[in-house]
Amino acid sequence: MIVKLKVSEGDEVSEGDVIAVLEAMKMQNDITSPVNGTVEKVLVSEGDSVSAGDPIMVIK
Repeated sequence: MIVKLKVSEGDEVSEGDVIAVLEAMKMQNDITSPVNGTVEKVLVSEGDSVSAGDPIMVIK
């Protein structure tokens, strides 16, 4: 489940920046940006359930 979104559309991110916090098995995990770029689209909301491999953002 997505607990917290740390960025929003239009934000600049660098590789390694925390972009979201995910809760799995009662543990919170930071999700980091794999690339430098601008967040074009956020595909999830806080509280959404996601599966492994689901896209959560588009970063260009």
